[in-house]
Amino acid sequence: MSSEKIPVMMCIDVEPDGFFIDRNQPLPWKGYEGAYRYFSGLRSKLEEATDSPVHFNWFYRLDPQVAETYGSPEWPITNYPKFIDDFVKAGDEIGFHPHAYRWERKINNWIEDLGNQEWVNHCVEMGFDALKRALDRPCDSFRFGAYWISTETINLAERLGAKYDLTVEPGFRRKKRDFYGELYSAELPNYDHVPREPYHPAKIDFTKPDPKRSEGIWMIPMSTSFVTYQFGRLETYYKRLFSPEELKPRPITLNWARGVNGFRSVMEDCLKSLKRPYLLMVLRSDVCSDTPFEPEMQENVKRNVEYIMNHPLAKRFVFATPEEAMSIMGYLNRKNREAEVEV
Repeated sequence: MSSEKIPVMMCIDVEPDGFFIDRNQPLPWKGYEGAYRYFSGLRSKLEEATDSPVHFNWFYRLDPQVAETYGSPEWPITNYPKFIDDFVKAGDEIGFHPHAYRWERKINNWIEDLGNQEWVNHCVEMGFDALKRALDRPCDSFRFGAYWISTETINLAERLGAKYDLTVEPGFRRKKRDFYGELYSAELPNYDHVPREPYHPAKIDFTKPDPKRSEGIWMIPMSTSFVTYQFGRLETYYKRLFSPEELKPRPITLNWARGVNGFRSVMEDCLKSLKRPYLLMVLRSDVCSDTPFEPEMQENVKRNVEYIMNHPLAKRFVFATPEEAMSIMGYLNRKNREAEVEV
């Protein structure tokens, strides 16, 4: 059996405890506080399970919604200095996770103004500047929120210095949003044919790899797979209950808060079907709150983490930053070898 290491990129999206938050109530981020405690305690357990150092990836909201509510976009970094110090000392990645919330006076609420590219650019530029001010270094890793990204946004992030984008979720198709649909100004992108392995994006279409590119930003797709409903003896009953469209295989992302059956199915498919296996997982910080929006998610996290730690391949797992993961998979080494040949 192969002994090659399998990189695991665990992304924690550090966000307020809600989406359309009250901008006149700058509440502490209880979910982030809980995530700090949870992952600080989990680190040593994962190191024991994998026999490797564990590095997490923290992606921060540093955008206009945060700036308007808390006084500055870098508030989640500067308000919790010990958290950042501990993460940096542990070798974790600190990245940027923008949303495009804009306050709309006409409705007295936020809208996720993804259809306004000029506003999106403003959000992205604000966050890159904020991270550089707060940490005195450029932002290497980037993942946009709301399942959304655009070619112009990728190109902008690259110009601002991003080396890795971890946004795209292969298999997800353009569709109407299930909740608060009227508060989003754009549809979801179509990720139906996005590659499932890292690639340099074409400048004119981020969903397509450009084989001629050997430099620039890397797209590292989220770990996803299509999952089919399994009903067993109740199949006939459920087929009456749901439409054929609802019963079609659907893409699922490797989210720690996901139900355990879907999580395990996606994880096993990624480990078996990718040419160079890796796992790119995610969790919103608010799931770690003492009063989570959906309490059952915490039980899912517990069971999914146990599955990872007790997996037959656990000793091959390496919890890594994007750069470490790309090096383990040989993408960065390949680039260095090509440069040596040219010289």
